[in-house]
Amino acid sequence: VIFGNFSDDEATNVFKNAYNRMRSSAGTKYFEDIDKINEIRFALKSKTKEEVIQQHAVTPEIISEIEGTHDENQFWTISSKGAVIIIPIFFKTFLERRGYFKYYPETAIKPTFVKVKSNIVSITSVEIIKDDVLNYLISEPEVWNHVSKSKQLFSEQFLTMLKSIEMEMIKDTKSTGYIPFLNGVVKITSKSIELQKYISCDGFIWENQIIKRNYTPGEIDNNFQDLVHKVSNNDTNRIKALESTLGYLIHSFKDKQHQKAVIVNDELISDNPNGGSGKSIMINALKHFRKVVIIDGKAFDPNKGDFIYQRVDLDTQILAFDDVKKSFNFESIFSLITEGITVNRKNKDEIFIPFERAPKVIITTNYVINGSGSSHARRRHEIEFHQYFNENRNPMDVYGRLLFDSWNANDWASFDNYMLRNLQNFLRDGMQSVKSINSEAKRVIQSTSKDFYDWASEYEWTDTRHYVSVLLSSFAEATANHNVSPKRFAQYVRTYFGYKSFTYTEGRGQSGIFVHIQTPF
Repeated sequence: VIFGNFSDDEATNVFKNAYNRMRSSAGTKYFEDIDKINEIRFALKSKTKEEVIQQHAVTPEIISEIEGTHDENQFWTISSKGAVIIIPIFFKTFLERRGYFKYYPETAIKPTFVKVKSNIVSITSVEIIKDDVLNYLISEPEVWNHVSKSKQLFSEQFLTMLKSIEMEMIKDTKSTGYIPFLNGVVKITSKSIELQKYISCDGFIWENQIIKRNYTPGEIDNNFQDLVHKVSNNDTNRIKALESTLGYLIHSFKDKQHQKAVIVNDELISDNPNGGSGKSIMINALKHFRKVVIIDGKAFDPNKGDFIYQRVDLDTQILAFDDVKKSFNFESIFSLITEGITVNRKNKDEIFIPFERAPKVIITTNYVINGSGSSHARRRHEIEFHQYFNENRNPMDVYGRLLFDSWNANDWASFDNYMLRNLQNFLRDGMQSVKSINSEAKRVIQSTSKDFYDWASEYEWTDTRHYVSVLLSSFAEATANHNVSPKRFAQYVRTYFGYKSFTYTEGRGQSGIFVHIQTPF
């Protein structure tokens, strides 16, 4: 296929000339810097050889060699009638020399287009490829005009002619983390933190995962570290738990034995929680260190459609459900936590990202996540925030500036070193946890009511029979709440006993259902 208006004879000559040019240049070893060659070729169009030699500090022999070889970036020719003719094999070579390839992610049967520069990979598109080609052709107006009008050249079907590429990405291991910055990749182990050059890394790196600042070793004291201490109530064990959790989240290695979603909520018990304790700032901090996709927790509905995770991509490292509702169904994301994630993409085939490469999960909420039993417990790592920050005091009041947005280079350097230290401590000690402060109590309240919890906490439980009808009368008298049915109230009692780890039996006597506690407090 040749794109252009020309006769059969002209088409034959074009193919012959194209083949001869490819054959004569095959195996030619000349100047290795492709960008330099293109600069020199462009300069020769408007300047003398002597000017080009002086400007680019090359020898006359190199100029002659460049002039005598086929410009491998020229994927067109001009017919005898002045028509622009695009030669597909040259166009394919041109795009591949500019780093464009197709990649089949995981189980996909349709390719994703990528651009590779050195060992850095970015996901691209037909539109981006077209923009790049047209920018390259800006000095060739006739060719630019022809190419800009071509629908076939820039169709996904046509671009599948690009070479397929298999990529082994640089991955965190159980004992090592890799954090890419502009000036290199920081390698973190339990004993060392060192900056490595990209060229020395064995594997590819997603461009979107590169932190857009240079890494500078130094101090760790910063406003964010202070905030971590404040939301931990300056308790040493709680600080270690939160810092190790941050380290866990920025360590992209997935361990089948520790399949946890991080859940961040408030320690305060309230019927109407207001938030504002700094939970979303945790997600913001993670965004400045890893590739994070945020899902609006209030709007999230796993049954709403097929595209709920469509913004998740191959380079996503953390999936954040921010500010989920009281009714959030934790079980709906069990498979995401322990097996992987299926991503349905509009106008593309679905891809399945397996557990090992799927993003880690963080959930923030003003409530607690309901659910009990081993299946819930082994998937949940809870962090409770002390409400140092609230509706009356926010980080701006304390620090006099916005975290992250108002930082200078020194602030960022301290933040980076703090986060790397958290990762290092996690690699050494694992993810630390502390005894629940109020999470379990709040779970009881969500399943019953604040009135019931307060009443049950004050009631004198003894190792005798407690008839549900008598308990309900006591509750109604103490709270003036007469709207709870006996059946529901009995379930309230069971929930509370489970929370208190009471051993009890149930039976029916002359006054109805009773509970008999063997282990009162």
